[in-house]
Amino acid sequence: MLVCTTYFDNGLKISVSYSDIGKYIGYLRREKNIKQKDLAREANLSRVAVSLIENGHCVPRAHTVASIAVAMGVTVAEIWEGCTKYTVEQLGYKLVKN
Repeated sequence: MLVCTTYFDNGLKISVSYSDIGKYIGYLRREKNIKQKDLAREANLSRVAVSLIENGHCVPRAHTVASIAVAMGVTVAEIWEGCTKYTVEQLGYKLVKN
């Protein structure tokens, strides 16, 4: 499993798998009230591909994440940062800005 590790100033170390990006994309899509078929159309993907990514069954390539980001009106950095925060919160932590 591919993993990226993020280190926080408070010493907290969080490892996020690349399949978690897909789960966060699904969360963000629902927060923005975008249907899978609409996201798929705007990102030039099939609805099945979006579903596989969101359910963690398919690891999206960088250009696919970029297409999805544009389709949702966010940056790739926002998806990555959001995914990290989302994963941290799922683990029961809260990130606090100093």
